[in-house]
Amino acid sequence: MMSFRRRISGLTPEQVRNIPKEELEVPPNMDDFELAIKKVNKSVSAQDLEKYQNWMKEFGSV
Repeated sequence: MMSFRRRISGLTPEQVRNIPKEELEVPPNMDDFELAIKKVNKSVSAQDLEKYQNWMKEFGSV
């Protein structure tokens, strides 16, 4: 989605409507991923992570 936003940044609605579909299918780049990482909240707490790591040490197979 960020690559799409980058493509249409600063354009009027009319200009956006006139962009060929092929030009809107811009693949994401590394900047998009880095920005996403900064915006996403962690879903696992440090305590939970430690609990899972200890479980893997005892029961897991790597």
